Amino acid sequence: MDLQLTGRRALVTGSSSGIGEAIVRMLVEEGAHVVVHGRNRERAEKVAADIGAAGVAIGELAEPGRAGEVHAQATAALGGNVEILINNAGGNAKGNTSKKPAEIDAEDFVANYRANMLGAVQLCQLCVPDMVETKFGRIVNVSSAVAMQPNYMGV
Repeated sequence: MDLQLTGRRALVTGSSSGIGEAIVRMLVEEGAHVVVHGRNRERAEKVAADIGAAGVAIGELAEPGRAGEVHAQATAALGGNVEILINNAGGNAKGNTSKKPAEIDAEDFVANYRANMLGAVQLCQLCVPDMVETKFGRIVNVSSAVAMQPNYMGV
């Protein structure tokens, strides 16, 4: 398959395991220069070494302002702007999906909003200006089964 990605620069968040890891593997096979992102440096570096990635970006995207650090690491590793951004990081910040919507307190809601939205929005804000300037850019926001099975996690 030729997706015409040869030489394109990509950042995939949450790519040190799972679906994100599968995405970075596919992008590298298609000739893209890829940065592996995760919170665990050892895991991210292992995936990066396995696939020949351009580098890694380490950081917790649920914390305000950390997206800037991840973006800076990615652009340094790529030697240029991010042309393809795949926002894959996220999940249940509290590890509890059994609560009913009426039982969710503000702390749980905010934690899950940060885990699933904050980093994605901030990375879009950081990447889009360069994409507009260079007249090329692709952004994919990955969700989960929660989109089809509403509960408080479907922020």
